[in-house]
Amino acid sequence: MEKAEKNAVKEEFLEPLSTANEPSEFVKPCLQKPDGFILPYGVPDPETSEIHRELSVRALTGDERSRLGSPSVKKNLGKLITEFIVNGIESVGGLKFDHTIAKKMLIGDRETALIAVSAATYGEIQKIDSKCPYCELPMEHNVDLRRIPIFSPVHIQRDGTGFTFEIKALVNNAEIKAKFKYPNGALQEWVSPIGTNNPLKAQIEMMEKLCVNWNGNPVAPGMFRDGSARLTNDLEQSIAGHAFGPDTDILVKCSGCESEYVLSLDLMDFVFPSSAKMLKKRSGRMYSL
Repeated sequence: MEKAEKNAVKEEFLEPLSTANEPSEFVKPCLQKPDGFILPYGVPDPETSEIHRELSVRALTGDERSRLGSPSVKKNLGKLITEFIVNGIESVGGLKFDHTIAKKMLIGDRETALIAVSAATYGEIQKIDSKCPYCELPMEHNVDLRRIPIFSPVHIQRDGTGFTFEIKALVNNAEIKAKFKYPNGALQEWVSPIGTNNPLKAQIEMMEKLCVNWNGNPVAPGMFRDGSARLTNDLEQSIAGHAFGPDTDILVKCSGCESEYVLSLDLMDFVFPSSAKMLKKRSGRMYSL
């Protein structure tokens, strides 16, 4: 037994970059291996219900990349992510990857897959420009995509409504208990055009679609649209604590004044690294989940 333990190969994992955010109790680090990416949750096998997490990726061709710039794809963040990862991912575990899987994937997994495809296509080390907020020195950072902090969900549930989590929160000075679904690629594609024009409206529409139970009762249609603004505001922080996937707020140090500051990475920088400023309309990350 002791000999077997000595001969066992110890798995190596990469040390993630420092994150600017304090992880909540509802997520845990998803460490990455040097030779590939692992999804923070994964894709369930339709036959066995086994969760597949290891990605097999390839680089996009020039033609595949150029098609991502078409107006119908570029203007919809959800569709852009779907097409990008469908072109670059060959399989997840033993499952052949396709549009159906991409749309069923939870957003945290989709964003991790996006980073994996970008690393295979453009290289694991990508240059990101910023300016120090303290001394205004222009900076160029070599960001190792394999070391971007990624977090897995701790209390995810699977039931007839999908992949869910429960929250307890103080809303309008009253304690409530609610159940929400994690958003997937199909919902991301649906809400993206709304969020481009009005991120706050997109947030409300997401809550309408994702909340499946409120204090033990079915959710009434229009509960968040017609309810008070305080209702959604009080919920946002509790919901955000369950968000999983890449944490794109990393800590960097200025080479001039040596101050530490937050470098917020944009997912579009990983889709179009060299031409991101020309092709994208920055709208931030539209989802708290």
